[in-house]
Amino acid sequence: MQLSVLKSKPILIFCWALLLRVLMCVVVAAVSGIAWRNLALFFDGHIYILIAKTLPKLYGDVYTIFPAFPKSANYLTGWFPLYPAVMFLADSILKDMRLSALLCAMVLSSLSVVLFYRLAKKEIDCPGAAAVLFSFFPPTWLLSGSLAFVEPLYVGLFILAMYLFLQDNSVGSIILASLVIITQKSGFLIILIMFIINCIRDGNKNIVRSWPLLLSFIPALIMQGYLGWLFHDPLVNINTHKAVFGGTYFAFPAQFFLRDLFLSGSPFQGLFWLRKITIVGALCFYAGTFVWSWPRRNAATMPYLVWLGVVLTFTLCLSGDSAFYAFPRFMAVAAPAAIMLLAKNFPWLFSRPGLILTAVPVIVVFNGVEAISQIDLASRYWGPEYFRALVYFLGR
Repeated sequence: MQLSVLKSKPILIFCWALLLRVLMCVVVAAVSGIAWRNLALFFDGHIYILIAKTLPKLYGDVYTIFPAFPKSANYLTGWFPLYPAVMFLADSILKDMRLSALLCAMVLSSLSVVLFYRLAKKEIDCPGAAAVLFSFFPPTWLLSGSLAFVEPLYVGLFILAMYLFLQDNSVGSIILASLVIITQKSGFLIILIMFIINCIRDGNKNIVRSWPLLLSFIPALIMQGYLGWLFHDPLVNINTHKAVFGGTYFAFPAQFFLRDLFLSGSPFQGLFWLRKITIVGALCFYAGTFVWSWPRRNAATMPYLVWLGVVLTFTLCLSGDSAFYAFPRFMAVAAPAAIMLLAKNFPWLFSRPGLILTAVPVIVVFNGVEAISQIDLASRYWGPEYFRALVYFLGR
Protein backbone atom coordinates (compact mmCIF):
# COMPACT_ATOMS: atom_id res chain seq x y z
CA MET A 1 0.00 0.00 0.00
CA GLN A 2 1.51 3.30 -1.11
CA LEU A 3 0.96 6.38 1.02
CA SER A 4 3.01 8.85 -1.04
CA VAL A 5 -0.15 10.81 -1.81
CA LEU A 6 -0.24 11.78 1.86
CA LYS A 7 2.90 13.82 1.43
CA SER A 8 0.95 16.49 -0.40
CA LYS A 9 -2.51 15.92 1.01
CA PRO A 10 -2.70 16.10 4.83
CA ILE A 11 -6.49 16.24 4.42
CA LEU A 12 -6.40 12.52 3.67
CA ILE A 13 -4.59 11.90 6.95
CA PHE A 14 -7.23 13.94 8.76
CA CYS A 15 -10.08 12.03 7.09
CA TRP A 16 -8.43 8.69 7.84
CA ALA A 17 -7.92 9.58 11.50
CA LEU A 18 -11.47 10.93 11.81
CA LEU A 19 -12.95 7.82 10.20
CA LEU A 20 -11.09 5.63 12.70
CA ARG A 21 -12.48 7.66 15.59
CA VAL A 22 -16.03 7.49 14.33
CA LEU A 23 -15.59 3.73 13.93
CA MET A 24 -14.23 3.49 17.48
CA CYS A 25 -17.24 5.36 18.85
CA VAL A 26 -19.64 3.13 16.91
CA VAL A 27 -17.90 -0.01 18.19
CA VAL A 28 -18.00 1.14 21.82
CA ALA A 29 -21.69 2.04 21.46
CA ALA A 30 -22.44 -1.34 19.91
CA VAL A 31 -20.63 -3.48 22.49
CA SER A 32 -21.84 -1.42 25.46
CA GLY A 33 -25.44 -0.97 24.34
CA ILE A 34 -25.20 2.71 25.29
CA ALA A 35 -26.50 5.35 22.89
CA TRP A 36 -23.48 6.87 21.15
CA ARG A 37 -24.20 10.40 22.38
CA ASN A 38 -24.31 9.21 25.98
CA LEU A 39 -20.78 7.84 25.66
CA ALA A 40 -19.73 11.47 26.15
CA LEU A 41 -20.81 11.17 29.80
CA PHE A 42 -18.34 8.45 30.76
CA PHE A 43 -14.67 8.56 31.67
CA ASP A 44 -14.08 12.26 32.55
CA GLY A 45 -16.57 13.47 29.96
CA HIS A 46 -19.36 14.28 32.40
CA ILE A 47 -16.98 16.44 34.45
CA TYR A 48 -15.92 18.47 31.42
CA ILE A 49 -19.54 18.82 30.31
CA LEU A 50 -20.57 20.19 33.70
CA ILE A 51 -17.62 22.60 33.70
CA ALA A 52 -18.67 23.78 30.24
CA LYS A 53 -22.22 24.24 31.55
CA THR A 54 -20.95 26.59 34.27
CA LEU A 55 -19.62 29.03 31.66
CA PRO A 56 -19.47 31.98 31.48
CA LYS A 57 -19.08 31.80 35.29
CA LEU A 58 -16.38 29.15 35.16
CA TYR A 59 -16.67 26.51 37.93
CA GLY A 60 -19.52 28.43 39.55
CA ASP A 61 -23.14 27.55 40.45
CA VAL A 62 -22.91 23.82 39.69
CA TYR A 63 -25.80 23.02 42.05
CA THR A 64 -28.00 25.66 40.44
CA ILE A 65 -27.22 24.18 37.04
CA PHE A 66 -27.38 20.52 38.07
CA PRO A 67 -28.75 19.94 41.61
CA ALA A 68 -28.06 16.19 41.42
CA PHE A 69 -24.28 16.69 41.38
CA PRO A 70 -23.11 14.49 44.30
CA LYS A 71 -19.72 16.08 45.01
CA SER A 72 -18.59 19.25 46.74
CA ALA A 73 -18.84 22.60 44.98
CA ASN A 74 -15.09 22.75 44.40
CA TYR A 75 -14.81 19.24 42.92
CA LEU A 76 -14.96 20.45 39.32
CA THR A 77 -11.87 22.61 39.82
CA GLY A 78 -9.70 19.48 39.70
CA TRP A 79 -10.12 19.48 35.90
CA PHE A 80 -8.64 22.28 33.81
CA PRO A 81 -10.80 24.65 31.75
CA LEU A 82 -9.60 24.89 28.14
CA TYR A 83 -11.29 21.73 26.81
CA PRO A 84 -14.64 22.70 28.43
CA ALA A 85 -14.26 26.16 26.87
CA VAL A 86 -13.81 24.60 23.43
CA MET A 87 -16.86 22.40 24.08
CA PHE A 88 -18.82 25.48 25.13
CA LEU A 89 -17.99 27.21 21.85
CA ALA A 90 -18.99 24.12 19.85
CA ASP A 91 -22.23 23.83 21.81
CA SER A 92 -23.13 27.42 20.96
CA ILE A 93 -23.40 26.20 17.37
CA LEU A 94 -24.52 22.58 17.75
CA LYS A 95 -26.86 23.08 20.73
CA ASP A 96 -26.00 19.60 22.00
CA MET A 97 -23.31 19.31 24.65
CA ARG A 98 -22.82 15.56 24.29
CA LEU A 99 -22.39 15.86 20.52
CA SER A 100 -20.07 18.84 21.05
CA ALA A 101 -17.90 16.88 23.49
CA LEU A 102 -17.51 13.92 21.14
CA LEU A 103 -17.07 15.99 17.99
CA CYS A 104 -14.43 18.18 19.63
CA ALA A 105 -12.49 15.11 20.74
CA MET A 106 -12.64 13.43 17.33
CA VAL A 107 -11.80 16.53 15.30
CA LEU A 108 -9.05 17.69 17.65
CA SER A 109 -7.38 14.28 17.82
CA SER A 110 -7.53 14.01 14.01
CA LEU A 111 -5.96 17.46 13.74
CA SER A 112 -3.28 16.29 16.17
CA VAL A 113 -2.39 13.52 13.74
CA VAL A 114 -2.06 16.11 10.96
CA LEU A 115 0.11 18.30 13.20
CA PHE A 116 2.30 15.29 13.91
CA TYR A 117 2.58 14.71 10.16
CA ARG A 118 3.73 18.32 9.71
CA LEU A 119 6.33 17.83 12.43
CA ALA A 120 7.51 14.52 10.99
CA LYS A 121 7.60 15.81 7.40
CA LYS A 122 10.53 18.08 8.23
CA GLU A 123 12.68 15.39 9.82
CA ILE A 124 11.98 11.87 8.55
CA ASP A 125 11.54 10.18 5.18
CA CYS A 126 8.31 8.39 6.07
CA PRO A 127 6.00 11.05 7.57
CA GLY A 128 2.86 9.58 6.03
CA ALA A 129 3.43 6.12 7.48
CA ALA A 130 4.41 7.59 10.85
CA ALA A 131 1.21 9.66 10.90
CA VAL A 132 -0.89 6.64 10.00
CA LEU A 133 0.68 4.75 12.91
CA PHE A 134 0.05 7.68 15.25
CA SER A 135 -3.59 7.79 14.18
CA PHE A 136 -4.30 4.62 16.16
CA PHE A 137 -1.18 3.91 18.21
CA PRO A 138 -0.67 3.71 21.10
CA PRO A 139 -4.07 2.02 21.55
CA THR A 140 -5.19 4.31 24.37
CA TRP A 141 -4.69 7.28 22.04
CA LEU A 142 -7.35 5.92 19.69
CA LEU A 143 -9.89 5.44 22.48
CA SER A 144 -9.19 8.80 24.14
CA GLY A 145 -9.37 10.49 20.75
CA SER A 146 -12.80 9.03 20.06
CA LEU A 147 -14.68 9.85 23.26
CA ALA A 148 -14.85 12.88 25.57
CA PHE A 149 -11.27 12.97 26.82
CA VAL A 150 -8.98 15.98 27.21
CA GLU A 151 -6.06 14.23 25.46
CA PRO A 152 -7.03 15.28 21.89
CA LEU A 153 -6.69 18.97 22.74
CA TYR A 154 -3.74 18.42 25.08
CA VAL A 155 -1.69 16.34 22.66
CA GLY A 156 -2.49 18.59 19.71
CA LEU A 157 -1.44 21.77 21.52
CA PHE A 158 1.68 20.02 22.84
CA ILE A 159 2.73 18.97 19.33
CA LEU A 160 2.09 22.43 17.88
CA ALA A 161 3.98 24.14 20.71
CA MET A 162 6.95 21.82 20.22
CA TYR A 163 6.80 22.28 16.44
CA LEU A 164 7.00 26.07 16.82
CA PHE A 165 9.70 25.76 19.47
CA LEU A 166 11.87 23.56 17.24
CA GLN A 167 11.36 26.10 14.45
CA ASP A 168 12.72 28.79 16.81
CA ASN A 169 9.37 30.58 16.90
CA SER A 170 9.70 31.85 20.46
CA VAL A 171 6.52 33.92 20.60
CA GLY A 172 4.35 31.21 19.07
CA SER A 173 5.78 28.46 21.26
CA ILE A 174 5.26 30.53 24.42
CA ILE A 175 1.63 31.26 23.51
CA LEU A 176 0.93 27.61 22.71
CA ALA A 177 2.73 26.42 25.84
CA SER A 178 0.51 28.73 27.91
CA LEU A 179 -2.54 26.97 26.43
CA VAL A 180 -1.02 23.55 27.12
CA ILE A 181 -0.63 24.48 30.79
CA ILE A 182 -4.32 25.35 31.25
CA THR A 183 -5.46 22.25 29.37
CA GLN A 184 -4.05 19.48 31.54
CA LYS A 185 -2.38 19.40 34.96
CA SER A 186 0.86 17.98 33.61
CA GLY A 187 1.06 20.72 31.00
CA PHE A 188 3.86 22.48 32.89
CA LEU A 189 6.17 19.70 31.64
CA ILE A 190 6.39 21.43 28.29
CA ILE A 191 8.30 24.32 29.88
CA LEU A 192 10.73 21.90 31.51
CA ILE A 193 11.22 20.13 28.17
CA MET A 194 11.87 23.39 26.31
CA PHE A 195 14.23 24.59 29.03
CA ILE A 196 16.32 21.40 28.93
CA ILE A 197 16.49 21.46 25.13
CA ASN A 198 17.65 25.07 25.22
CA CYS A 199 20.38 24.21 27.72
CA ILE A 200 21.57 21.28 25.60
CA ARG A 201 21.61 23.42 22.47
CA ASP A 202 23.66 26.33 23.79
CA GLY A 203 24.88 25.36 27.23
CA ASN A 204 24.49 27.33 30.43
CA LYS A 205 24.11 30.67 28.68
CA ASN A 206 20.64 29.60 27.59
CA ILE A 207 19.52 29.38 31.21
CA VAL A 208 19.29 33.16 31.14
CA ARG A 209 17.94 33.30 27.61
CA SER A 210 15.17 30.84 28.49
CA TRP A 211 13.45 33.14 30.99
CA PRO A 212 10.73 34.24 28.50
CA LEU A 213 9.36 30.67 28.74
CA LEU A 214 8.08 31.63 32.19
CA LEU A 215 5.60 33.95 30.48
CA SER A 216 3.68 30.80 29.56
CA PHE A 217 2.50 30.56 33.17
CA ILE A 218 0.59 33.87 33.01
CA PRO A 219 -2.80 32.33 32.01
CA ALA A 220 -2.38 29.68 34.72
CA LEU A 221 -1.64 32.35 37.32
CA ILE A 222 -4.71 34.30 36.21
CA MET A 223 -6.76 31.10 36.55
CA GLN A 224 -5.40 30.51 40.06
CA GLY A 225 -6.24 34.10 41.00
CA TYR A 226 -9.77 33.62 39.71
CA LEU A 227 -10.15 30.42 41.73
CA GLY A 228 -8.86 32.23 44.79
CA TRP A 229 -11.53 34.89 44.33
CA LEU A 230 -14.30 32.35 43.67
CA PHE A 231 -13.44 29.76 46.34
CA HIS A 232 -11.27 31.84 48.68
CA ASP A 233 -8.43 29.39 48.04
CA PRO A 234 -6.02 29.96 45.11
CA LEU A 235 -4.87 26.33 45.39
CA VAL A 236 -8.36 24.82 45.51
CA ASN A 237 -7.90 22.92 42.24
CA ILE A 238 -4.55 21.50 43.32
CA ASN A 239 -5.89 20.41 46.71
CA THR A 240 -9.04 18.96 45.12
CA HIS A 241 -7.16 16.91 42.57
CA LYS A 242 -4.65 15.83 45.17
CA ALA A 243 -7.51 14.40 47.25
CA VAL A 244 -9.02 12.71 44.18
CA PHE A 245 -5.61 11.30 43.28
CA GLY A 246 -5.25 9.67 46.66
CA GLY A 247 -3.75 12.30 48.94
CA THR A 248 -0.36 12.72 47.28
CA TYR A 249 1.06 13.18 43.82
CA PHE A 250 4.54 11.71 43.78
CA ALA A 251 6.41 8.68 45.09
CA PHE A 252 9.61 6.76 44.44
CA PRO A 253 9.86 6.03 40.69
CA ALA A 254 7.63 3.11 39.64
CA GLN A 255 6.63 2.41 43.26
CA PHE A 256 2.88 2.58 42.66
CA PHE A 257 3.19 1.15 39.15
CA LEU A 258 4.78 -1.99 40.57
CA ARG A 259 2.38 -2.09 43.52
CA ASP A 260 -0.69 -2.34 41.30
CA LEU A 261 1.05 -4.58 38.79
CA PHE A 262 1.48 -7.28 41.43
CA LEU A 263 -1.79 -6.76 43.30
CA SER A 264 -4.15 -9.71 42.98
CA GLY A 265 -7.20 -7.46 42.63
CA SER A 266 -8.28 -4.90 40.06
CA PRO A 267 -10.93 -2.14 40.02
CA PHE A 268 -11.94 -3.23 36.52
CA GLN A 269 -14.05 -6.17 35.41
CA GLY A 270 -12.49 -8.78 33.12
CA LEU A 271 -9.26 -8.85 31.09
CA PHE A 272 -7.25 -9.05 34.30
CA TRP A 273 -3.94 -10.29 32.92
CA LEU A 274 -4.41 -8.97 29.41
CA ARG A 275 -4.89 -5.46 30.77
CA LYS A 276 -1.79 -5.74 32.94
CA ILE A 277 0.26 -7.15 30.08
CA THR A 278 -0.90 -4.29 27.86
CA ILE A 279 0.10 -1.67 30.43
CA VAL A 280 3.51 -3.30 30.91
CA GLY A 281 3.78 -3.36 27.13
CA ALA A 282 3.20 0.40 27.08
CA LEU A 283 6.01 0.85 29.59
CA CYS A 284 8.30 -1.35 27.51
CA PHE A 285 7.45 0.63 24.37
CA TYR A 286 8.26 4.02 25.85
CA ALA A 287 11.16 2.99 28.07
CA GLY A 288 12.60 0.66 25.41
CA THR A 289 12.47 3.38 22.77
CA PHE A 290 14.26 5.78 25.11
CA VAL A 291 16.93 3.27 26.20
CA TRP A 292 17.64 2.20 22.62
CA SER A 293 17.78 5.77 21.31
CA TRP A 294 19.89 7.33 24.06
CA PRO A 295 23.30 5.81 23.05
CA ARG A 296 22.55 6.76 19.43
CA ARG A 297 21.52 10.32 20.21
CA ASN A 298 22.45 13.23 18.01
CA ALA A 299 21.32 16.80 17.46
CA ALA A 300 18.28 15.64 15.50
CA THR A 301 17.01 13.11 18.05
CA MET A 302 17.89 14.93 21.27
CA PRO A 303 14.71 17.08 21.44
CA TYR A 304 12.55 13.97 21.17
CA LEU A 305 14.63 12.12 23.75
CA VAL A 306 14.13 15.00 26.17
CA TRP A 307 10.40 15.11 25.37
CA LEU A 308 9.98 11.39 25.94
CA GLY A 309 12.33 11.20 28.92
CA VAL A 310 10.72 14.05 30.88
CA VAL A 311 7.17 12.72 30.42
CA LEU A 312 8.22 9.13 31.19
CA THR A 313 10.09 10.13 34.36
CA PHE A 314 7.20 12.28 35.56
CA THR A 315 4.60 9.58 34.89
CA LEU A 316 6.59 6.85 36.62
CA CYS A 317 6.89 9.05 39.71
CA LEU A 318 3.12 9.48 40.11
CA SER A 319 1.41 7.89 43.07
CA GLY A 320 -2.12 6.72 43.73
CA ASP A 321 -4.44 4.29 42.00
CA SER A 322 -4.04 5.99 38.61
CA ALA A 323 -0.27 5.54 38.49
CA PHE A 324 -0.60 2.07 36.98
CA TYR A 325 -3.94 1.84 35.20
CA ALA A 326 -3.79 5.34 33.71
CA PHE A 327 -0.13 5.03 32.70
CA PRO A 328 -0.84 4.51 28.95
CA ARG A 329 -3.21 7.47 28.90
CA PHE A 330 -0.82 9.78 30.77
CA MET A 331 1.95 8.80 28.35
CA ALA A 332 -0.07 9.63 25.23
CA VAL A 333 1.46 13.11 25.14
CA ALA A 334 4.89 11.48 24.68
CA ALA A 335 3.74 9.17 21.87
CA PRO A 336 4.69 11.65 19.10
CA ALA A 337 8.25 11.80 20.43
CA ALA A 338 8.47 8.02 20.73
CA ILE A 339 7.21 7.45 17.19
CA MET A 340 9.61 10.06 15.84
CA LEU A 341 12.50 8.24 17.53
CA LEU A 342 11.29 4.93 16.11
CA ALA A 343 11.12 6.41 12.61
CA LYS A 344 14.62 7.87 12.93
CA ASN A 345 16.20 4.69 14.33
CA PHE A 346 14.16 2.05 12.49
CA PRO A 347 13.03 3.56 9.16
CA TRP A 348 12.53 0.08 7.72
CA LEU A 349 9.57 -0.41 10.10
CA PHE A 350 7.68 2.23 8.13
CA SER A 351 8.63 1.07 4.63
CA ARG A 352 5.50 -1.09 4.36
CA PRO A 353 2.69 0.91 5.98
CA GLY A 354 0.18 -1.69 4.86
CA LEU A 355 1.59 -3.96 7.54
CA ILE A 356 1.03 -1.22 10.12
CA LEU A 357 -2.66 -1.12 9.24
CA THR A 358 -3.12 -4.79 10.07
CA ALA A 359 -3.04 -3.80 13.76
CA VAL A 360 -6.11 -1.56 13.41
CA PRO A 361 -8.81 -4.26 13.83
CA VAL A 362 -7.06 -5.73 16.89
CA ILE A 363 -6.71 -2.33 18.55
CA VAL A 364 -10.32 -1.35 17.78
CA VAL A 365 -11.65 -4.61 19.26
CA PHE A 366 -9.42 -4.39 22.33
CA ASN A 367 -10.42 -0.78 22.99
CA GLY A 368 -14.08 -1.65 22.58
CA VAL A 369 -13.83 -4.37 25.20
CA GLU A 370 -11.66 -2.22 27.48
CA ALA A 371 -14.20 0.61 27.28
CA ILE A 372 -16.85 -1.73 28.71
CA SER A 373 -14.74 -2.27 31.83
CA GLN A 374 -14.15 1.45 32.29
CA ILE A 375 -17.81 2.32 31.75
CA ASP A 376 -18.76 -0.35 34.28
CA LEU A 377 -16.33 1.12 36.81
CA ALA A 378 -17.72 4.63 36.28
CA SER A 379 -21.28 3.36 36.70
CA ARG A 380 -20.37 1.62 39.97
CA TYR A 381 -18.47 4.64 41.30
CA TRP A 382 -20.96 7.37 40.40
CA GLY A 383 -24.12 5.26 40.38
CA PRO A 384 -26.51 4.71 37.46
CA GLU A 385 -28.97 7.23 38.94
CA TYR A 386 -26.38 9.97 38.49
CA PHE A 387 -25.97 9.23 34.79
CA ARG A 388 -29.72 8.94 34.29
CA ALA A 389 -30.09 12.38 35.89
CA LEU A 390 -27.41 13.71 33.56
CA VAL A 391 -29.19 12.35 30.51
CA TYR A 392 -32.42 13.96 31.67
CA PHE A 393 -30.61 17.23 32.42
CA LEU A 394 -28.97 17.36 28.99
CA GLY A 395 -32.18 16.39 27.19
CA ARG A 396 -32.96 13.12 25.53
